[in-house]
Amino acid sequence: MDENGHNSSHDEAEILTALGTTEYAAAFDATALQLGLRGEKLGHQRGQAKRLVENLFKRTINTLGAEVLAGLISGLDARDARHLTYEHPHLLSTIVEAKPSLAQSPQLWVGADNSKWEVFDRVAKRKDLNDEVVKGIIWALLESNSDDLFRKALNVWGERTVFGAMDWLDKTEGIFNDNIRGSLTFHTRQVMNWVAAETPKSPKGLICAAHILAPYSYQISDVGTRIWEKLEEKLGGYEKIYLSAFLLALGLCNSPDDPMEQIRKHFDTIYQLAWDEKLDSSIWEILEPIVPEIPWPNNWDRCERMVRGLIISFVKYGWPPQKIYHCVSQTRIWDRFPKSAKKVDGGVEFMKKLL
Repeated sequence: MDENGHNSSHDEAEILTALGTTEYAAAFDATALQLGLRGEKLGHQRGQAKRLVENLFKRTINTLGAEVLAGLISGLDARDARHLTYEHPHLLSTIVEAKPSLAQSPQLWVGADNSKWEVFDRVAKRKDLNDEVVKGIIWALLESNSDDLFRKALNVWGERTVFGAMDWLDKTEGIFNDNIRGSLTFHTRQVMNWVAAETPKSPKGLICAAHILAPYSYQISDVGTRIWEKLEEKLGGYEKIYLSAFLLALGLCNSPDDPMEQIRKHFDTIYQLAWDEKLDSSIWEILEPIVPEIPWPNNWDRCERMVRGLIISFVKYGWPPQKIYHCVSQTRIWDRFPKSAKKVDGGVEFMKKLL
């Protein structure tokens, strides 16, 4: 054995196993033996690394063994980790817990298969994970289609998970499947915080955020509309109509940045589509929770519901009654006001002020 504790005539894995499991660990100088470095080097020799890991996990490891194992793990990448634990998948969670950055690899989650829940639970126990590592894990979960673990990540890391997911969507060619999008609808405030953050956003990212938020506009009505107005200028077709309905809903909920102006810009358009029975159900879904229901059998009348919803907003938020003519331009809508107002709490008094 040389001065560094190496013995070229013996198998290095066996030597490190012996050192790592001896009951006389206190008799050895771990620093002089360079156990961490030797473990790291052995990690690049798959055969010996595999044997070392198997040997150590079959026995009680002392402080020397812990240093050897830490060194070995520090030099592993996700592929090495999977190779080392292929025959013993339950060991993968221990390795990833020691080196959480391994969980940033999509391949690790794909290969983890039945042990992925245990791997995630071990990583989640680490309270010292920085934002970049968490973000990397979220990207890996999305790219490996680990929808079930993504939902769990939302519960563990909250807003960091939401920001990581939205950044992935914004900066890659990936798209959310229905499961991921559905999971994010339970975190509308955090999605809105991502939208409002000062970092630049692509139209793709903002459009996806709008589709998550729009059906729940009443939950984020305290946030301004200006960022959506900038996006609206870049859109056409279905997406423009979808965003128009979203902005109309925010206006009806008294969202900051001149809610009546949002109504003026978008009410007529959406009303006309409803009148012509060309309003897609996915767009009506945005307004449906905002406007009042009508007793059976007339709840199908989207136009009437919109008019009543408009009057309710004026009454509820104390807007100047005469401004309602500023919000809509079609006389046939004006003609509905007296009859519709009778069906709204405070509507009769509103009409008296209007007339």
